Amino acid sequence: MVTSRERFLNAISGITPDRIPVTLFIADQGHFISQVYPDIDPWDFPALQLKVIEIQKQLGLDVFLRMLYDLTDPLHIHMGGLDITHQSDNWEIKTEDCKTGNTIVKKSVIRTPDGTLEQEFSINEIRKGTFMYGCTKKPINNIKELEIAIKYEP
Repeated sequence: MVTSRERFLNAISGITPDRIPVTLFIADQGHFISQVYPDIDPWDFPALQLKVIEIQKQLGLDVFLRMLYDLTDPLHIHMGGLDITHQSDNWEIKTEDCKTGNTIVKKSVIRTPDGTLEQEFSINEIRKGTFMYGCTKKPINNIKELEIAIKYEP
């Protein structure tokens, strides 16, 4: 019997798999899971992932997880922001979470030897388990700031 991993690797390598790999394309686990399990906490990412695995197994699908979509992961990197999850001697980060209603704004100040960068990343819960997020204050506004980011971002 072929495992899901072997099936995906075969398909990616151009080898005909035993069957077409089939999985759920779930971009926001909290939204999906809250439809099936309304009492689950949409902020409990490990619990959401375990439920996604459970449902995929119940349906006989190939288990595939989209690890990018934890709201505590570095989404800001993909949405126009800088990495605020890794510090170094030349990349000191202070982040403050400000909550207003259903919105959390992560306000970050990044200190480097050549200057300070600031960014804000907002997460808005439209309804339980359904989130909109994006970099709402860009950290790079001129050439100098770009050069700082290129030189120091880990």
